[in-house]
Amino acid sequence: MKIFIVEDEPIEALDLKHILGRLGYSVTGAAMSGEECIRQIPSDPPDLIIMDIRLRGDMDGIDAAAELRKKYDIPIIFATAFSDKTSLTRAKLTEPYGYIIKPYDERNLYTTIEMSLDKYRIDRRLKESEIKYRNLSSHLQSLREAERTQIAREIHDELGQSLTALKMDISWIKNRLPSGQNDLFEKMGAMSSLVDTIIDTVRRISSELRPGILDDLGLHAAIEWCADEFQKRNRIPCRVSCNTDDLDIDEMKSITIYRIFQESLTNIIRHAHATEVAVSLVREGDALILTVQDNGRGISEEEINDPSSLGIIGIRERALSCGGTAFISGVTGRGTTVKTVIPLEGSEQ
Repeated sequence: MKIFIVEDEPIEALDLKHILGRLGYSVTGAAMSGEECIRQIPSDPPDLIIMDIRLRGDMDGIDAAAELRKKYDIPIIFATAFSDKTSLTRAKLTEPYGYIIKPYDERNLYTTIEMSLDKYRIDRRLKESEIKYRNLSSHLQSLREAERTQIAREIHDELGQSLTALKMDISWIKNRLPSGQNDLFEKMGAMSSLVDTIIDTVRRISSELRPGILDDLGLHAAIEWCADEFQKRNRIPCRVSCNTDDLDIDEMKSITIYRIFQESLTNIIRHAHATEVAVSLVREGDALILTVQDNGRGISEEEINDPSSLGIIGIRERALSCGGTAFISGVTGRGTTVKTVIPLEGSEQ
């Protein structure tokens, strides 16, 4: 077990090194400042860092820990003779694995190190499990989209064509009915109307499974179409604002944003009791931002964090699958906002 010490008092550093040696740990390096620590770590990354909070120089232990956390996955234990509230608050932001109060007590030091390493190993397993889960989720979403596309095409091509042929046959029979067959004439008219209704339903189901407009005209047009359909069915005004016409967004990200938009509208219908919806799709820097805002009852914090809120979980997971983030917030009586930020790396303007 390799441990790196960051301590600006040479005597305390040497004392800590001797204690760690007696406890069976190997001290592979030491630094007297945060800057020196950051320079040394890349050459031989340790298994654990014991970092004094108060260090001489421009960078204290908390600043050094924050920089290390950006680049390395190494557990850090803070050591300090002072436990003031301000330092502890700053230290918490770097998510350390433990604290040791000076002067060092051998038993407490050993316990803190072992508990920190055990917690680190558990965190690693959780992160690995989370990565596997997200990869599986992305794979399943890809399979689901492929299946939806195939089913939508079969419904549109096979069932749609058969229904069109049936309508033509009904029209042919109707035009050849002898005069005086009013009952049959009305029946054929009703059958023709029913086929028209079924054709419209088939088109709607096919479009919901995989809107052809998304593939043919792009994300902006698909969002406009979906908003228009939502407005027609639910009689809730849905305003759309987009500035993405000049963007060539890759297929996976387009599908992801479109599905998040669909799920947001579904949640509005089911839960929001809204009378108005505003949608914006804009580019800001290297990110594409979809915002869906309603004027309904407003989602609560409990609902946002409820593990059974599968719609919200689905929105977040879809955003994460593209390296993005979904922010969901609500104000009681003033509505809910779903803001999704998707990075545009790989897309060409």
